[in-house]
Amino acid sequence: TAEGLSAYFQDPLPSPYMSFTFQLKPEFHAQFQGVAGPGGLLMVQTVTPEAEPWLHEVLLRVKGPPLLLVAPFAKKQVPVSSIAQGLQLLYHEPLLTHLFVDDWFFPKPPHNCVT
Repeated sequence: TAEGLSAYFQDPLPSPYMSFTFQLKPEFHAQFQGVAGPGGLLMVQTVTPEAEPWLHEVLLRVKGPPLLLVAPFAKKQVPVSSIAQGLQLLYHEPLLTHLFVDDWFFPKPPHNCVT
């Protein structure tokens, strides 16, 4: 969220359109090493209750940092064109934990779920 930005990043500015790269504070480098670039750099898009009320509320209710991290895959992926395709990718891709499609939020199903 826009309110939590200064807790995790050095010298943050509002970034509603993912326009800026910010540097993580050193104490968070290890926690976000899987998605941060060299030196702890991340592209940031701030979310406010005025601009994205639903997503802002979701981020405030999750346990842990109020952040939604997006990292590109190392392998080339075709963009998700349907919810069904996204759910299949969520189930089979070990690094994915959640899927957002429009106003829908899907957590990864349990491993014992039948597909």
